[in-house]
Parts: sequence; C-alpha cells; structure tokens
Amino acid sequence: MKCHDVYWEISIGYAVFKAAVSRRFSKPVYHFQVWSGGIVVLLAGVFSAVAPVAAQTALTYSFSPQVIPEKYTQPIRLEVAVLQRPTRGMIDFSPAATTPMNIDLHDDGLAGDRTANDGVYTVLLPVEPILRALRSDDVQRVFVGHLNLFNDAAHVSPINLFVDIYSPQVGTYAVSRLSNKVQVTSHLVNIWDESFFSTFDAAQVTREFYRLFGDDYDFLNIVSMPSRVANRDHLQVRNDVQGIGAGHIDRTGTYGSKGRLLGITRFPAGCLFDGATVGYVHELGHQWINYLNLPLLRSASPHWPFSSMAGGIMGFSIGGRGGEGGNFPCQVVERNGAIVLEPRNDGPKFSDLDLYLMGLLSAEQAHEEFVFSDQEAARSLPGHCHGQTYTGDVIRLRIQDIISREGPRKPAAGQAPTHFRIATILVTRDGLAGDETMWLYSWMAARAELQSSTATHEGLVKQMSSPFFLATGGRATLDTFLKLPN
Repeated sequence: MKCHDVYWEISIGYAVFKAAVSRRFSKPVYHFQVWSGGIVVLLAGVFSAVAPVAAQTALTYSFSPQVIPEKYTQPIRLEVAVLQRPTRGMIDFSPAATTPMNIDLHDDGLAGDRTANDGVYTVLLPVEPILRALRSDDVQRVFVGHLNLFNDAAHVSPINLFVDIYSPQVGTYAVSRLSNKVQVTSHLVNIWDESFFSTFDAAQVTREFYRLFGDDYDFLNIVSMPSRVANRDHLQVRNDVQGIGAGHIDRTGTYGSKGRLLGITRFPAGCLFDGATVGYVHELGHQWINYLNLPLLRSASPHWPFSSMAGGIMGFSIGGRGGEGGNFPCQVVERNGAIVLEPRNDGPKFSDLDLYLMGLLSAEQAHEEFVFSDQEAARSLPGHCHGQTYTGDVIRLRIQDIISREGPRKPAAGQAPTHFRIATILVTRDGLAGDETMWLYSWMAARAELQSSTATHEGLVKQMSSPFFLATGGRATLDTFLKLPN
C-alpha cells in the first residue's frame, strides 16, 4: 500500500479510554498519507479500530529517557500501560525501516520492568540503531516500529512509535524553576502533575498555569508526557465572533483566565506536537472554522465535504458527519469556466472560506468555493489530480450564502485580530522534565512562529509544510514567547 496523497486525522484511543468502545469500523484506504502521529493504524488496505479486543488496548506509553541525547549510550526503556493483560505484547523494532526485529514486552519485574504484574509492560531497546537512523527530515523524531498487542489470535490495532532525539543544532534554553513542580523556559512551561493522568482535566492544568502567569495569552497548548493513545483536539473556550455559526460562549473562568483565553489545543501524545505542522495549524483553525449550519456543509461537520475547501488546512470528514479529518490533495480551481483538478505542490493552506471565517479576508475578497455534488464519486478522486477537467456537477458556494444564513462576520476583516499569543504547557507525570526535553519541546513550540516553509515529520508523513503565517497567506502571526513571572 502506498501511504501518500491524503492526510488522516484519526481518533481511536480516547473513546476506548473513556467508554470501552462498543463500535467497530473499517474503511477502504485508497492512497493515504497518515496524519496522526503515533496512533494511526495502517493494515493492508483497511483502517480498523477493533472493539471486541479493545480491553487489551494500550492507554499510555512512554520512553525513558523522555528525549534521547544525541550521544546517549544506554538502552532506552519503553513502558506501556494497558487496560487488561494481553496474551502477548511485542514491538517490531525497525528504526529507519530496517528489517524488523520482534522484541517481546513483559510485566515480570525483570530486565528493566519496574514492578511485576502491575499492567505496565516493558521492553529495553538498543539506542545505537535509533540514533544511527536519525536523518534531517526526521525533524528530531525517529520511527522505531509498531507496538503490537495480542488477545490470543486477535491482533489489537498497532501503534506507531516515535522516539524524540535532542541534537545540539536545536539549541538550548535557560530553564528556571518556579516551584518544586513547575519549571519554565522562554517558550515552555512544564507542570508536574501526577493526578492529571487520572482525570485528563485541562482546567486542572490551566488553573495552575494562571496561578503563576498573567492573563496574556489567546491560546494554550497542553502536551502530555507520557503519551496517551488519543488524538489531538481543540477546545473553544470563548467565542464572541458572530457570523461563523458558533454560538456565544465564555468559559474562561473555568480555566482560570480572566477573559482573554480563546481556546485550548490538547496534544495527548508528544509525537503529535510541533508548531510548524499541518495538524497544529488545523487544530488552531477550529477556533473559528467548521461551525456553519448550511445543509450543504452540515453533513460533513466537523470538517468540510469534498470540495475546494477540503484541499486546505481543515480537510474533509472521512465517512461524512462526525468523521475523521482527511486532506483532499487536489486544488479545485476554475479555468475558462471549467472546474480543473490541479496537483498541490506544497503543504495545504487555509481556503478563502477559512480565511473569511477567521476574520482575515473580507467577503468581497473571498472567491467562491466549489462543492462536489456527488460526494460518493468524489471519494475516488484522490491520486487523480493532474490538471484534468472535472466533468461532474459542482455546487458553487459564495460568501453571500454564508451571510444569508449566519449574518455578516463581526468583527469583520480589518477589525478582527491578526496577532495571537500562545503558551505551551508540558504536563509530566513522573517528575519535572529533563533539560533535553525542555530544550526540544521549547524548540518545537517556537516553530509555530516560522514564516517560511519548513520540513515537518508528522506521524509517518514527511513534507515541507506551511506554518500558520504562510497558511494564512501572511495575514496573521503567532507569538509563542512567554512573559515570565516576576
């Protein structure tokens, strides 16, 4: 199977964690590119989340050390906490796509396992092949293999495992201790909170953040370590924007803000966090985008239907309403009255409709969008974007259609904010993070400010991506610098 052309934003583990998933689903995979860090399942032509054996699904996984220094020489420990004992746990260890070496995990108190029969399965991995595998386009993350859990003959969905590596070119950041459970750099706050990993209550973390920091940020990122088997998501905390389909809300007090905080993006797995990636920008876009109530669009919420918008940052909903997010690889444009499917030669950007909803493009400036009338037929289009004319029917979607339904956007472009401040919080369970972890994740946080195309490594996808500034066409900027407490 070729893994390219379409991004997938898959959320499989959180439902298992919250409610012991009772549904099963599988979808055909055409030519797909994975867009979900360490939690995407790729089986021969089928994506599968298997509920009958969900009890053996991993809840959390972690490496020790959390980030490997470039000159590290000792074996690294992988620990996996499970819901129920599997009959076998195994990693097909294969850094840099070498021939896999199957290594079993164990829960017997031996060979690096801390406590026997505690539901935490452990394996020691050789570090040398991991460090040797590191390439510049890995962006400090090396794929080391799949974690495989078995329930007798049944194979629970494998997890793609990535190891973070610190190299000197990342640089260093001064680390200041604010308390015995909080430390900070210029771009990262680390809060040590064991209880968070029982509740995963974002408010618990943000209230501690605001106890020490001022109400100076529009957005907060929360990154978990150890990693949970769940996908990233965005919480809209405050909205007073009219005309985008979202109602007025203000939950700032719940999270400790005095009124400024707009939203929170949660990254339950460290390998999902990098400020320059499509996924990071996508989640930020959900602050304003995909709330419209037009029947044409509602069926694909919380993303777009197959359309000209689907080739942008926000993508389309796989399987229709409530589906995971995928990215349509074609640019859908009109040439001499005909609809043409052109290849996209760089990372996705926000569509005109996206930019209008964000307050970055006026109604007059936004071009009309095109929605494929036959959504089922449009599923066969990925991989066929070669400048050909599309002969099927399309529905033209104009900003005036949005205004007729939702009213004009207020504040409109020109009055809406274009500069946003973001603070990143790294929540750790097993103590404060080490220096290399603080340095690497500070660097990852600061990459959100980049104003040129840059290499990214998101899950199994390596590409040149457009950070927020480029994705908005240079219309908006991010500031990740922390105003440190006095």
